[in-house]
Amino acid sequence: MFKFFVLFICSYSGNIVIDIDVDVNFSEDGNLLELVREEYLITQKISNATFYLTVSEEDIAKYIFLEINFQYPKNGDVNFITTAGNNKLTSLQNSTIMADYADYNAYYLHKNYHSIVIPAHHFKLNDTLYITNLIRNDRRIYQYILKIRKLVEQPCPKNCSSPFGTCINGICQCNFNKIDLDCSIDAIALNLDQPLDNFTLQGSSYFYFQQETKLEKIQFSFGFQGNFYQDNVKVSLSYMFENFIYGVPIQINETCTLSKEAMKISRIIDISNLTYNANLQRFNRLLLKITTNQESLLQFEISEKPSDNSYNDAIQILITILISLACAFLTLIVGCAIQKCRAKRHRIISVIPQILSESQPYLTLEILQQCLQQAQKGNNQCSICQDQNNNMIQTPCFHTYHAQCLLNWFNNNQSYSCPNCRQVVDFEKIKLEQTKSIIFSRNINPSINQSSINLNQEQAQN
Repeated sequence: MFKFFVLFICSYSGNIVIDIDVDVNFSEDGNLLELVREEYLITQKISNATFYLTVSEEDIAKYIFLEINFQYPKNGDVNFITTAGNNKLTSLQNSTIMADYADYNAYYLHKNYHSIVIPAHHFKLNDTLYITNLIRNDRRIYQYILKIRKLVEQPCPKNCSSPFGTCINGICQCNFNKIDLDCSIDAIALNLDQPLDNFTLQGSSYFYFQQETKLEKIQFSFGFQGNFYQDNVKVSLSYMFENFIYGVPIQINETCTLSKEAMKISRIIDISNLTYNANLQRFNRLLLKITTNQESLLQFEISEKPSDNSYNDAIQILITILISLACAFLTLIVGCAIQKCRAKRHRIISVIPQILSESQPYLTLEILQQCLQQAQKGNNQCSICQDQNNNMIQTPCFHTYHAQCLLNWFNNNQSYSCPNCRQVVDFEKIKLEQTKSIIFSRNINPSINQSSINLNQEQAQN
């Protein structure tokens, strides 16, 4: 059993409180104190105080909520961190705390209130939760009240410092001009394109920016107000995205100096990772902390910075417009070419009927020889006069005749039909095909040389 700590029961705020004195003799025999009550008053005189509690079956579906309220030291002067581990103790590796759960927000801000929420269903029956309270680099005595509660709904730290915030699913929705995980820190809202003028600052102040619509980058500017200036004003700038782990900025991002020569400083901050929070029904905030080494009259302003993609977007739009214009111009050229070809074809076709319409019904020997092919030399016999002669012509139906015999036949009959098979010889069709061939091969203009195909002249010569 534990031999070297004082244990007694007292009344504290109407609850039964177990008073534990943690000194060098605490758990000397190697055994740890099991926490079975809801509330303990602990006086810690050594750097490490470790306790444990065992998970029962009814605890599995509940949130285990650990809270520590310090009697002393005071807020802002506490060098302490609360950790918890499931079936394992907290350890240090190269000055890094290794634990399943830890209140880093309270640790970095030296708060007099620490809390840890262990989610429901994150442990099993008879699991052991080890709670370790570490005093860091401090030899003072710490006194605090440790509360252990098992809740059905997920709690918020310090109940969001009510009435300064509202707990929504374990996250505090802080009121206007309040920030941090428990809404315990005052902050000033910076609005887009609305400068904050005549702000007197010495020491540290917190600010926040909450976008109304999704932005990629902003420009944060700060400097002396108007003609006011001082030499060598050291300014520390810290900023972070609201992540509900660290609460507010704890790491200095940069330091700079304001002077008569440098009265204003601007920084581009990429806020594309600030997403919309469905629980809080707003965008997560950009949190800022400004610290100066001497009193100064300052001005702050946040404006939208066009993203790097804007230039690329403009180039893309320009390329799209140029391609569209090129396609339209090419379509116009092709359309004009097609229209020109159609007009040319129409002119050619319109000339041919005019030429053919001027022909007379009688044929000449020359026209007959022009329209019909010469028969191949061989044993050819004219079907009309029955004489053989090599100088013969051939009808489209492949019958051979003397040109004069066939001409007399055609002129003595009403239709131009073959004497043998009576197949009609369509001279207009033959002449049309020959005319097309001549026109397209010579690429002539609409004023066709009609003397080459004028049937009137041919007949006049007969």
